Amino acid sequence: MRREFHEVYSVNEGSPLAEAMLSMIRSLYAIERRLRARLHNLELSAEEFVRRRKVEAEPIMKTILAWLREKEESLPPRSPLGKAISYALGQYARASRYVEHVLLSPDNNLVENAIRPFIVGRKNWYFSNTPAGAEASAKLYSLIETAKANGHYPLGPGTALTLHATFSRILTDSSYRSTKGRLEN
Repeated sequence: MRREFHEVYSVNEGSPLAEAMLSMIRSLYAIERRLRARLHNLELSAEEFVRRRKVEAEPIMKTILAWLREKEESLPPRSPLGKAISYALGQYARASRYVEHVLLSPDNNLVENAIRPFIVGRKNWYFSNTPAGAEASAKLYSLIETAKANGHYPLGPGTALTLHATFSRILTDSSYRSTKGRLEN
């Protein structure tokens, strides 16, 4: 939801209505940051985190819903702000569920950041010489991103040596090289 209102705010030179929604969303993020810090510092259990987040965030979520419904009635649905409001109302039920579980957050940035390297990789795979090369690139991307997700520095000294050894073997192994016969099939 935030992205749509941020775009309206940016395009419409500081729309006061978009700013009002962004302010409410910033309140949710402030609650999330504060409670997450306490959770990570072991000041709150997961259950207490969820309980407090519900107590603090649900009233703001209800205010957001009321605001969206009120503005929906008074704004043209095809205007940029009207479209943002319609989108937010359509997403509200799913977006408001984040308060129910410790692993959820008010946005999907974690997921978007996790898949971004694969999107970049996918564009690069078009330039692989062979399907096997594209598959090898995809596996490498997967390996690196899995290491990052688990808190490892994937291109550290130990990993770099392993990758060098693996790619040396791949580059010298004739079964990985393209041949005229393989390309014609």
